[in-house]
Amino acid sequence: ELRGRGTSSLLRGDLTLSVSSAPPGAPLFLVAARGSGAPYVGFGEGVLCIDPGPAGLRRVAFGVAGPGGSFDFHSNAVSQTPGIAGSTVLFQAWYGDPASACGLGGNLTNGLAVTFLP
Repeated sequence: ELRGRGTSSLLRGDLTLSVSSAPPGAPLFLVAARGSGAPYVGFGEGVLCIDPGPAGLRRVAFGVAGPGGSFDFHSNAVSQTPGIAGSTVLFQAWYGDPASACGLGGNLTNGLAVTFLP
């Protein structure tokens, strides 16, 4: 699951995106896009819930899930998104899972839309 904490204010820069329920020690990466909706395309064992739009997906940050399967992408990573005040950026995280049920090696969190404020 992907959740946001803090505010979407670019000036405050306190937005943290948190992943939970990934396998412990799993590699993770956060992607962002400024698309308009959800294409719901199969990707690994999950569903890509964010529309890449004309600019495509942008890998924002990389991490490794802790022993409880969680990881926080802090504001310094989130600030590297293509967000400007008034724009909505779509986020989703991919995580590796070599023991996945279908053997495809990875899954995706839910998508999360953030509208940035000044």
